[in-house]
Amino acid sequence: MSKAYTIFSGIARLRSRIGAAPLVAVVPKDIQPNAVHQMIERGATGILAWPDEAFFLSSLLIAAPPDADAARNTESVLEANIRCRIDVQFGDAPVDIFVSGSACRLEGFVPSLLRKMELVSIVENMPGVDRIQTDALVVDTIRVEPDELTTEVRLALRLTDGIDSSTICAVASPFGRVTIAGTMSNEHERHRAYRAVAAVPGVTDIQDLSTQSTAQKAQDRSAHRRAELALNPILAPTDHVRLSIFGKIGFISGHVESSRKKAEVEQALRRAACVDRIVNEVEVHS
Repeated sequence: MSKAYTIFSGIARLRSRIGAAPLVAVVPKDIQPNAVHQMIERGATGILAWPDEAFFLSSLLIAAPPDADAARNTESVLEANIRCRIDVQFGDAPVDIFVSGSACRLEGFVPSLLRKMELVSIVENMPGVDRIQTDALVVDTIRVEPDELTTEVRLALRLTDGIDSSTICAVASPFGRVTIAGTMSNEHERHRAYRAVAAVPGVTDIQDLSTQSTAQKAQDRSAHRRAELALNPILAPTDHVRLSIFGKIGFISGHVESSRKKAEVEQALRRAACVDRIVNEVEVHS
């Protein structure tokens, strides 16, 4: 690190003598923020993490501050670098960027939770920044009723490649919060599921209760058997109930003969499967 900084300092001194155009520092992605700040103070107008951000190079050269005084304002340079990255990927996004030291705050409105996640990822990977605040970055999406949003989210999971939707389920709450439950085969599948849900219009937040544990699958199967045994004495021959259990969430659908029977089914499932939450989509057919 010290050798790289020594080489950079020499280039910066040469640049100051000849009045050359913007100077972009190419750094490892795990560089410490204070080292980046020192490079900016020495004249760097752009910071590029190599090799992950190689495609930003031409944009950084164009967008870099034109004068040396601006280049030595660490916060202004970091803000300009973050803005450049956002503009390259998303165009003129209506997001305000404020850098203080090595902390960055984003403010504004974004059209989806997925876009918010992508903006956060850009800042998290920005050399020189190690903290990010996003409480003022609001997901400004359409309001969707929980039942309709649940249907849309489940459809998105089924249509996404690389996801086994038979072991995952999702349910929406008021105000766009979605809970994902079930088991994933690996972190890659979890990442794809998270992005698929975040891209659905109306989703504002995600609670991920999924696991990668084979033991959890066995527990779910055991809870399913207990629930079936508990429901058998309650259901009449004309009743038809389907149930699924993913961790601490139970899902029931189908039809029963009365509202009272619907409530009894839910209570029996709660006791037998020890779930914290039940999504009851059972219909009453009188």
